[in-house]
Amino acid sequence: MIKLLSHCIQCRQLTGSIPKIIHQIWDDRIEPLPERYVHLSETWKQHYPEWHYILWDSKRIDDFIEVHYPQYLDMYRSFFYHEQRWNVIRYLILNKIGGMYVDFDYESIKSMNELLKDKTCCFSMEPESHCQYFNKPIVFNNALMLSIPGHSFMQKIIKTVFSKDYQKSVIDAKTYHADETNRKKQIILHSTGTSMLLGLYNQLSEKEKNYVYLIPSNYVTPFDFKQAYFVVRGVDTEELNQCLNEAYAVYYFLEFWKNDNEFTKNLIIDFNFLQPINISGKIRIGNRHDGGYIVYQPALYETDVLITYGVGWDVAFEVNFHELTGKKVWMYDPTMFDVNVTKSDRYIDRINQWKQKLNYLQEQDIIFRDEGISTIQKPKYNTFENHLKENKITNEKILFKMDIEGDEYSILEDSCFYENLQSVNQMIIEFHDLKNNLRRLKYLSSF
Repeated sequence: MIKLLSHCIQCRQLTGSIPKIIHQIWDDRIEPLPERYVHLSETWKQHYPEWHYILWDSKRIDDFIEVHYPQYLDMYRSFFYHEQRWNVIRYLILNKIGGMYVDFDYESIKSMNELLKDKTCCFSMEPESHCQYFNKPIVFNNALMLSIPGHSFMQKIIKTVFSKDYQKSVIDAKTYHADETNRKKQIILHSTGTSMLLGLYNQLSEKEKNYVYLIPSNYVTPFDFKQAYFVVRGVDTEELNQCLNEAYAVYYFLEFWKNDNEFTKNLIIDFNFLQPINISGKIRIGNRHDGGYIVYQPALYETDVLITYGVGWDVAFEVNFHELTGKKVWMYDPTMFDVNVTKSDRYIDRINQWKQKLNYLQEQDIIFRDEGISTIQKPKYNTFENHLKENKITNEKILFKMDIEGDEYSILEDSCFYENLQSVNQMIIEFHDLKNNLRRLKYLSSF
């Protein structure tokens, strides 16, 4: 261990004197290092080839504390939970050796060498959405940290976590939690984890804070809890991909929600928006079978305009709506006159009949447009926002209907779409291919 420490101190360093050493810890007495973490750790070796890499297993950790921190050994072993020890050891390592500590559920995207130039102590910030969870204006964690040996903030952390009075105050404050899982989580967070770090950082003077660099979340934590959950499960959306535009690294929070029943329960609650709601005052409009939909009647008669996408050949719903309300209807479908699909006489005849019907409907204020909805403007497609502007729809109450054969997911995953729903009082959407899109539906529940 003494030779190892000497070698680490002599490693080539960044300009800001942070040693070029990557530390990762794994308690192999609990379980062997999973293969998924082996792959993630390789990304750090790949993007930091000039850095020395150290995997701290159980024996190496024990030897390190016995040699360099014998005064803390008894208290280190007396922590209630393994997670407390795993938090503490990373502080001890960075205080003695320095370098970069990174959790195993972190992936490197590209090197941060230039970003970290001239820095002496760094922590990774979390997305703004996490501030509400911790009730703090900013949140950072200990999943990715860098430090020179003996940095004053790292020493302050170590002094706190090994303060018997401080640890006793945490235990006393958390005894009211009846649920053992939640009690454990709160003790870990406040005794050695994020909540403890935030409290200590807030005690620093403005001058002292200048020596602690909080790496912006868009660089190192581009996804929040929920987004990371869906990314790991294969959800691929434009909005999630955009989160990676400035990322140097990605934190997946794998250990956070692996055994987190509360988080899983929240996902189930979010998914309940698909469950039927038993309310009175419902009415069916359109055909008795396909092409007919249930709407809320009181809201129906407050509606000023119907906008429908993917109307197809069946306009029974649109006609029935107009008969009941006398209100204007805008129908959109870019596929009705695509003669390249087939040039059979039967198809051409059907198009001609459709055109005649549309002329009649237009006289009734039921207007068809040979155009579809998209997230961007392109030939034969336009955005919902632009359709509202073209039709001079501003404050009218809108009944929105969409049946676009699977493309509904990309529309609903576009955050700009939601900025134009202020006047929508009812939405009717057909979701397609549910078997292969359940993950995307779960993601939509977070909007």
